[in-house]
Amino acid sequence: MGRSLELFRSEQGVGSVETNEEGAQPEDLPSPGIVQSADLKAALDCDLGLCPLTITMPIRRLTLLETQVPKTQLIITWIDIPSLQVIASDQYYSSVDAETVRYESGTRGVDVELEVDGD
Repeated sequence: MGRSLELFRSEQGVGSVETNEEGAQPEDLPSPGIVQSADLKAALDCDLGLCPLTITMPIRRLTLLETQVPKTQLIITWIDIPSLQVIASDQYYSSVDAETVRYESGTRGVDVELEVDGD
């Protein structure tokens, strides 16, 4: 079994994907690709599910650790793991202090404070 997803964003902000599935796939696992209702035009960042590295993009772009940033809504291209389904996720970021940010996901019901180190 194998599956892959390549995510693209045009200069006009239109998201697209190329997907591939090989071998027998689990019956309960949806096929990879953009979920039909996903409007990704406002999404500047992507978030790979279960990957703490990708949350760094909005943290740095919003300068959450360097300045006091109030709660800010972003639309993020979120990639579910393991299905590789792509959705438009409303996420909220704000500064807590020089080492902590608040992250909320309106799509998945997550509300946490994250400690961020220099690395």
